Amino acid sequence: MKTSEHTIHHYSKETVETSEWNECINRLYETHPKGGSEGILPPHFLRATFPKIGGEIVHTQRGNSEYWSLILPGLDNSGISWTLRDFWSNCNQEEKIDVIKGVNERLSEIGITDIYHYDYESQHAEDFQGHDVQTLHNGIVLREPNAEQARSAQLLQQKVWRVDDPSFLYPYDLYHPDAGLATRLVAVDDTEVIGFLFGFYGNGKQWYGSKRGFQRGQWIESQLMGIDESYRRHGIGRDLKLSQREKALQEGIRVVHWTVDPLQLGNAFLNMNTLGGVAVQHYRNYYMFRNELNRVAASRIGVSWILDSPRVEKHSGGYKARFDYNRIVSDSATEIVTPVVVEGSNMVMFSSESWQPEGDTILLEVPVNWNGLQKNNIQAAEAWRNTSDNILGTLLSPHETTYAITGAVANDSKDRGFLVVEKITDNLGV
Repeated sequence: MKTSEHTIHHYSKETVETSEWNECINRLYETHPKGGSEGILPPHFLRATFPKIGGEIVHTQRGNSEYWSLILPGLDNSGISWTLRDFWSNCNQEEKIDVIKGVNERLSEIGITDIYHYDYESQHAEDFQGHDVQTLHNGIVLREPNAEQARSAQLLQQKVWRVDDPSFLYPYDLYHPDAGLATRLVAVDDTEVIGFLFGFYGNGKQWYGSKRGFQRGQWIESQLMGIDESYRRHGIGRDLKLSQREKALQEGIRVVHWTVDPLQLGNAFLNMNTLGGVAVQHYRNYYMFRNELNRVAASRIGVSWILDSPRVEKHSGGYKARFDYNRIVSDSATEIVTPVVVEGSNMVMFSSESWQPEGDTILLEVPVNWNGLQKNNIQAAEAWRNTSDNILGTLLSPHETTYAITGAVANDSKDRGFLVVEKITDNLGV
């Protein structure tokens, strides 16, 4: 497979249409149908988040020989570096050397020069080592895992998200020290992995706070966090996030970003009330999958964690925001929006077609048990998703917005929950 005899195809969000990007991923999965079991990142990630963080794909083929590479943005002392996650089919060593030379030359032409090739075939099975990061007050240890703990973290990933098909799991070898992750943490109780958190470097346009708005730069895309059910509500998730923040600041990263389901009320309590994040972006139908926790469209909001802001500094010191529901609703500047009202067998949806927000504060109602609603009344769940998407599409956007989701609150009887939405001002402390 000489470089003079084949064409190197390069795909990025800057150079191809969405349809061509999706077709590229389809072809990748035709070559590697076992997905995560063969080291390929999950298709929903590749379609949605991977291009957003600046990820790119390289492909070349001649006869039965084929090469794919997932290009992950990284970080080093001089700025952007890149990790190429390489996959080979039917290539001998001479062909590999020839292809790598051609790929490096092609990428150099477009400014991608500081490259490390992570060869999945030779590196994923390595018995890599980890190290302790922090011991918590309850004896649980946060650490960058070794290979055995990375495999355990993948099994926990499967358990938490109830994934039947292992091809949809994130590969365990992402925790390899050379694989290019920005965050690679597990929580260990004695010898058992009971929590994990991992994230990627992002390069592109992101929200940097009230004053700076949307700018091009680097951030960490915190992709997945999971805690074993028997260890939840003990602050382990918060400890993992604070460890992530500490390392990011050491690396000069100012923003950690992640996406969550806006209709999962607990997400807002953790991400905004506890951690001090704010959400200024909305992504309708972000992930194109369905599962037990996403029986309707998997829309998301983007949480921005401005690491060195007064807001996050305060929350990182132990502060938790506790909104006063009665005070908020009694304020004349508050607008209350309920997407769906069930009246007997009828549902009344909020009319959002010509709606424009007017309040300084908006309480956007969300279900108190979104998983139960999806399971027991799929029609109502569809109505909640569609209507709330319309509302959030007006309040927030992927690029510019005047409002931010800053927290969550429940009424006194805890049978109604709301997202707290505020106009973006310097008073938010971000």
